Order: sequence, then structure tokens, then C-alpha cells
Amino acid sequence: MSIFIIIILILALGAGIWYIFDLRKRMKETEARLVKKHQTEIAATQSLFETQQEQKEFDYKQQLQDMEENYYGQINELNRSIDALQQHVIDLQMYSRNSGEIETHQILEGLKQQLIKEGKLTSSEMFILPNLFIPYTTETGLMKTRQIDHLILLPAGLFIVETKFWRGKIIHGLNRNNAGMFSFINDMMGSKDSHEDQTLVFVETKNNDEPDTPMVQIKSYGDPAKQAKRSAQILSQYLLERLEHKMYATPIVYFGYESVKDEAYNQGVLDLSNDGDSYRFTNKKDLCGFIRNQLNHAPIYSEDDLQVIRDTLKHINYVR
Repeated sequence: MSIFIIIILILALGAGIWYIFDLRKRMKETEARLVKKHQTEIAATQSLFETQQEQKEFDYKQQLQDMEENYYGQINELNRSIDALQQHVIDLQMYSRNSGEIETHQILEGLKQQLIKEGKLTSSEMFILPNLFIPYTTETGLMKTRQIDHLILLPAGLFIVETKFWRGKIIHGLNRNNAGMFSFINDMMGSKDSHEDQTLVFVETKNNDEPDTPMVQIKSYGDPAKQAKRSAQILSQYLLERLEHKMYATPIVYFGYESVKDEAYNQGVLDLSNDGDSYRFTNKKDLCGFIRNQLNHAPIYSEDDLQVIRDTLKHINYVR
């Protein structure tokens, strides 16, 4: 074999080896590009998946938040509706309970205007303060308020009017000493002390089981005169603390009936009480007559005094 042929073979072998290495290099480069492309695609897919998951999680949380806000919004709206309904019921109850107080206020205001017209007093010599709330502290240190239906300020004194517009037959001042053979009624109505005065109201009601058979319901209301006297004590203490002057208020209970014989004795008040510390009136004439009579008494308070008392109470109370 000649040298030329050997050289040709060597060159051919070298070219083959170079081609193989070059091919291998290009295959590796191609493989690297494919791997990189695949990794890029995987990373993009993973990023897209994570973004989609984050969006789904955000949307889910947003939906939960919207549902929660909607839920609490509905709850708040329901609570507002319940509060409004309860307030409506309270207002109805207040109106039902205070309808008698409104009538009493009209009576007192009418009397004042009549007295002014007659020249018996001036507008600054009689003040009528309705629905007062007097703050006081109990023996245990608890702060409470005492409601007074009406307070009348006159030169002759202060007068608390406790209005009780109950319908039915009223027996006021019933206790063991005057109940006689009916003392069991006093005991059955739950009095803690059977010797204390009670007020019982007998009201005709319907008998659903036997419509033709009359039925009477008995309600016990304690002693409204005692309630009025307690209000007078609290008011006196309040004014003493604010004005440094002892002022006594006369307690009055006004039932608002014309006479015991009204409506064939089914309506009216039977007053059995011997309480000399309070006044009880059952009709407009007696109540107004009592107030008129106070104008004949020597004055205790000047117009300035009455104004000071009025302003002192006005600043801590409101009319509902």
C-alpha cells in the first residue's frame, strides 16, 4: 500500500471522527435546547397554574367575604327590623299606659289656663312638669331613676300626681284589717305583708268556654299611694342635694273615675285606705278643687324659687 493511500485513509478516518464528534456535539446542543425549552414550558405551565390557583383562591375568598358581608348585612337588617318592631311595641305600650297621663296633663293645663284667666295666678306661679325621671342611688350604691307622672309647682308647695287610669272596679287600701271575711283575697294576691294596703282591680272579661257565663279577672297593683310617697321622698332628696334646701312634695293618686256608682257600680273606686300622708282623687272635679284650694294657703315659694326648681329638674329630664 502506498503512502498516498495511507494518508487518504488517515484523512478519511479523521474526517469521520470529526463528523461523529460534531454530530454528537450538535445532538447535545439540540438536546440542551429541547431540555431548556421543556423546562421553560414546564415553568410557564407551573406559573400559569399557580396564577390560576391564586386567582381561584382570591375569587373564593372574595366570594366568602361577599357572602359574609351579605350575611351580616341581612343579620343587621333583621336586627334593625326587630328593634324597630320592639320599639313600636314599646311605643304602643307606652301610649296605652300613658294615655291616662296625657288626659291628666290636659286637665292640669286646662285648670292652669282657667286660673290665669280668673286672675288667681300668673303663668310663672304654676308649673306642670310631666313624665319626670329623677336619678337616685340605692342603699347598695346602684344608680336608678324614678318616674313621676306629673309634678305641679305652686307657691303653696310641690305636688306629685300619680295617675292610674284603670278600668274596672277598683278597691284601694285593702288589707287584713279591713278585708273582713274577704281577707283570703288579700292573701291570695301574693302580698308579702297582709297588713299592707293593696289595690285590687276587678275587670269583667270574656269566658271563651262559656260565652253566656260572666267572668271576672282580679289584678293586684300593690299600693299606688306608697309609690307616690316614695317618689316624693326621692324628689325631696334630689332637690336637697342640688339646692341645699329641704322641699317636701305632697303625693296624690288620681284614679280618674267620676264616682263609685259609675255604670251600676261595675266601675269606680272604693277607697278603704286610712293613709293620711297622701291624697286620693277619683274625678276631675275633686283633683282640680284640691289644687284651687292650695291658692288660699300661705306661699312657701316665690316665683324665682319655682323657676329655679323648674330649671333644676328640666336640665336632667326629658318628656317622652
